[in-house]
Amino acid sequence: ASFAPEPLPRWARDACAAAAASDTSSRPAPNHVLVNAYDFAKESYVLPHTDGPAYDDRTFTLSCGADAVVVFKERLKTSDIGVRAAATRCEVLLRRRSLLAFSREAYTECTHEIGAAPDTIGLCCVNLDAANARVGDVVGRAEE
Repeated sequence: ASFAPEPLPRWARDACAAAAASDTSSRPAPNHVLVNAYDFAKESYVLPHTDGPAYDDRTFTLSCGADAVVVFKERLKTSDIGVRAAATRCEVLLRRRSLLAFSREAYTECTHEIGAAPDTIGLCCVNLDAANARVGDVVGRAEE
């Protein structure tokens, strides 16, 4: 099976253009969109992962349904997996209807995940003021 690119629908082109406008690196707009729907009523988390080498080294995540804490942890060497826990580098509170952009080391040197709900805002949350949050706040997954 081979990959057959198709033109993006208008909403996706608009989202890519907006993401590119928010990116200070002067790179072209993203040329692909992945749409994932998570049913947090069944599974309240997204496992730690990287997005792999098939993609550009930047990601734009749009939260449509609920607030969540995105956790960035060090990417372990293969020999360390199952031997030691990955250290948390930072957390970002992703509010419903907000956009998180990350690239460079956050993309290549870290995994990202959404832990089991409810999330408690920790000391390493890097956007407390912008997200109007405080350490210790509890963030649920209730869809409004």
